[in-house]
Amino acid sequence: MGEIKPVENEGLPKSKEELLSRINRDWSALLEAIEKLSHDQMIKAGPGGWSPKDILAHISFWERYLLFHHLQGKPSHEVLRVDKGILEQFDENQINALFYERSRNNSVSYTLEDLHQTHAELLTGLEAVGFDVLEKPGIYDDRTKLPLINSVMSNTCDHYREHLKTIQEIAES
Repeated sequence: MGEIKPVENEGLPKSKEELLSRINRDWSALLEAIEKLSHDQMIKAGPGGWSPKDILAHISFWERYLLFHHLQGKPSHEVLRVDKGILEQFDENQINALFYERSRNNSVSYTLEDLHQTHAELLTGLEAVGFDVLEKPGIYDDRTKLPLINSVMSNTCDHYREHLKTIQEIAES
C-alpha cells in the first residue's frame, strides 16, 4: 500500500462517479493482465517472492479491510482476525506477512473467486457511501486524519497499479 501515487497529476477525484471510474479503469487493467497468465505464471514467484496469485490475495485482503473497517466501522483487530494487543505491535509489513501466510496455500481458482467477490462487495459498499463522507477524515482509528477517499484510493486503484507492474514482469518472463 503506502502513499497515494496519483496517475499523472490526476489528484483526488472530485466526485463519486470519478472515483468509481478510476477504480473501474485500473481494475480492468489488472484483470486484463491476469487473464493473460497461465496457471504456472499465476503461481510463479516474482520480485519480492510473491506470485501473481499472492498479489491478488493481498489486494483482496486490503479491499476487504477497506470495506469492513473503513466503510463499515468494524474494529481493525476483528477484521484482521488478530488479537488487539498483537495488532498494536504490527506494522503494515507484518500484517502483509501474516496474511501472506494465511493465503499462500489457497488455490488459484479460490483466490480469483475471492478477489472478484470481495471487489463486488466493496463496490456495493462504496455505492452506499455519500461523497461528502469520503471527503472527511476517516472516523475509525485512522491516525492519518486524511479524508476517507485517500484510504479508498490507496486500497483500490492506486493499489492495483502498484502491483500491476510486477504481474506484467512475471507475464513477460
